Amino acid sequence: MARKLDDWITSYLIWTGYTEAPDIFHFWVGVSVIAAVLQRKVFFDMAYFRWRPNFYIILTAPSGIANKSTTIETGIELLRELSDVTIGAGKLTAQSIIDELREAQVARMLPDGTIEEECCLTFVASELGVLLDPNDRTLIDDFVYLWDGREKPFTKRTRKALIETAPNPWINLIGGITPEWLTENLPKSFIHGGFASRCAFVYADEKRRLVAYPTDLIERTIGSAGFRMQKTLLIEDLKQISTISGQYKISDEAKAAGYTWYEEMYERAIKNPELGAPDGFASRKQGHAHKLAMVLSASRGDGLVIEKDILLAAVDKVEELEKTLKKVTAKMQGGQNTRMLDEIMRQVRISGKIAQTQLFRLIFMQFGMGRDEFNKLCDSMIAAEMVRVRQEGNVVYIEER
Repeated sequence: MARKLDDWITSYLIWTGYTEAPDIFHFWVGVSVIAAVLQRKVFFDMAYFRWRPNFYIILTAPSGIANKSTTIETGIELLRELSDVTIGAGKLTAQSIIDELREAQVARMLPDGTIEEECCLTFVASELGVLLDPNDRTLIDDFVYLWDGREKPFTKRTRKALIETAPNPWINLIGGITPEWLTENLPKSFIHGGFASRCAFVYADEKRRLVAYPTDLIERTIGSAGFRMQKTLLIEDLKQISTISGQYKISDEAKAAGYTWYEEMYERAIKNPELGAPDGFASRKQGHAHKLAMVLSASRGDGLVIEKDILLAAVDKVEELEKTLKKVTAKMQGGQNTRMLDEIMRQVRISGKIAQTQLFRLIFMQFGMGRDEFNKLCDSMIAAEMVRVRQEGNVVYIEER
């Protein structure tokens, strides 16, 4: 069936152009929507593993500034028109994630005629903290594992010592978050445990423009009938995109460009380790770029070839993400230090005085803080005259000044 639109994402940006949210938010919501319909049906082969077009996209903006929730829901509304897309629950635990995957299990016929069981889910969270508890290390580790869309089953042992398995798991996530939430809630493991580097944090701190009444703007431009027609065409082409299946290949020109970018990217990463992106992001940029290239290719047509202009467009978007990651990471790290300082002061006040080794043990168990980092923080608190050190025999105590 022929497409109605030349480029789905471009058309989606036009359709959402009557809102206040910045284009970058709508772009990445559009990416999540296409990923949700492609699921595991397409892949890019890397011999030892395969990239599949799923993303953990997190729109990040101060509350009330960039309309995160409305922007996400606008794209998800289109997804709900497709019967073969499963949207997961709004709240997860380390146990419920496998239950969700198993409930989504379906049998799909591959291009070679064989049947494959798979479990594909898209999670939607206007507030990420409602869906995921960042302190649930097991759940966060599960998301780290599932990002790769591995060929082998996802297995969990239940409280009753039973083993549950979800074959060929695939997870896509679109969520929203505020910088304030990042500052106040994220444990260190969120940054350094691999989850953050697998995310596409999309940051904005201002509206694209003020639109008091979108309906009036629509009527003045394309009219309500034209607006509804745009939506209909988007849904029809989305259904067509959902039929794409098979292996994406890369053109010779695109591969040559990919070699050049890959080498330049690593040289920059080695020379600029202070860029501030989460641990491991540089090593996953190639994966992010090729996942995005599959989505951009599917946005334009049904062919399974990634051309040079598509790959370079994907690379530009991933490089753009890295620039915003420095802001997001600073919020994460600043919040971590603040929470550790508050917890040290709380423990000192509760005890009156507390042995330094006992205090370190408590902070290490809660935050995973290393001894050197702990000592530096204590030294800073002593210099700021927040606490003082007193030695009794062989024991060093920390007490409030």
